[in-house]
Amino acid sequence: MSTDTTPTVETGRVEETLAAGTLLRLATAGSVDDGKSTLVGRLLHDTKSILADQLASVERVSRERGLTGADLALLTDGLRAEREQGITIDVAYRYFATPKRSFILADCPGHVQYTRNTVTGCSTADVTVVLIDARNGVLEQTRRHLAVCALLRVEHVIVAVNKIDLVDYREDRFTEVADDVRSVARGLGLTEPTVIPVAALHGDNIAELSPHMLWYQGPTLLELLETLPPADNPADEPFRFPVQYVIRPQTAAGDKYRDYRGYAGQIAAGAVRVGDEVTVLPSGRTTTVTHIDTYDGGLERAFTPQSVTLRLADDIDIARGEMIAAQDVPTPVNELTATVAWLDERPLRAGARMLFKHTSQTVQARVDTLDSRLDLDTLEHVDAPQLELNDIGKVKLTISQDLPLEPYRKLRNTGSFLLIDAHSGQTLAAGMVDEPLTPEDDDFGWVI
Repeated sequence: MSTDTTPTVETGRVEETLAAGTLLRLATAGSVDDGKSTLVGRLLHDTKSILADQLASVERVSRERGLTGADLALLTDGLRAEREQGITIDVAYRYFATPKRSFILADCPGHVQYTRNTVTGCSTADVTVVLIDARNGVLEQTRRHLAVCALLRVEHVIVAVNKIDLVDYREDRFTEVADDVRSVARGLGLTEPTVIPVAALHGDNIAELSPHMLWYQGPTLLELLETLPPADNPADEPFRFPVQYVIRPQTAAGDKYRDYRGYAGQIAAGAVRVGDEVTVLPSGRTTTVTHIDTYDGGLERAFTPQSVTLRLADDIDIARGEMIAAQDVPTPVNELTATVAWLDERPLRAGARMLFKHTSQTVQARVDTLDSRLDLDTLEHVDAPQLELNDIGKVKLTISQDLPLEPYRKLRNTGSFLLIDAHSGQTLAAGMVDEPLTPEDDDFGWVI
């Protein structure tokens, strides 16, 4: 699920930033009306990441609504429908920084029908903050969002028990909700989340410890976000480079590029140097990287998520969708077991056919079996004849072409995929590869 990014020749500076962990990708989730947008607005306000005219606009709109103070949720609810209804519909991305760290924040919607947006927002997050209304405790949507965090292998999960002021800042209520959260997390296989009592509207335990909760001695939310350990350096992963475009200008660019042949794309994992031996998949041909080109000039080394053009020592027939890889090279397969988050109103049943998009390759797919559905009440997988909207289930798929699939737990970018309606182009599901399978029968028998 990658997108192109602008390459840079300042390789050392970028790698240093990644290694130091100064950039943190943050997502918020939780049930509707739990106060996600207010919390995000409070973070922006307390880190002085709001321009004066933005704050003045929010204050003006708040007065027009009869409020006595600024409604900080308006800082993130940018769509007109969001402001009119007081809900979040789309994923709102915001950027802010403190002296210790920079943040890219995705404010995800809480309504059940927008769960697909939450999957999108959490798919690239290093940490997800799940909000819970202290009055309501753990709800079905809370369980669903925690399940999404578990499936997407979000490295850090923080649970903010919000609106604690509406239960008189009671420690016993916070403890009750925190115990429920930890029980759900254990059932989903999540690393035990950090649970913090907050009142986003007033700023309690957001940037400063609250004077109303002397019983809480833990870190504030901002302090925790600033001190979370960085994610593993992506340059340490095995090198994976899905080819997006073959650059062959020939005579159109002059004699200098008459024999130029480059393979452009975004590095999905790992790093590559000039002189490295690589394997082209699915053919299995090996060759050597001779040049790493960018618009700004050549590089000696490149790493995820840079977008570059590779030139190779040998003339190999490589097309869009093929992969250039090194270190622990996967074996292309056409069968797999996977976990999918179903995002379409039409139910998924065994035998369904659709498109399977993996990195830069799109092929046909068939759902062979629907093995189970995650019951959000018991946190167990149960038999199910179909998957409904927002269900999470395990399936077995067969695809029409061998692809270099890898388990999602090993590599997020090459272990993820989308299921797409072949006629409308609508995304039907977000999927994570559990295990690639060696096919027993290569005769797929496609009917177009």
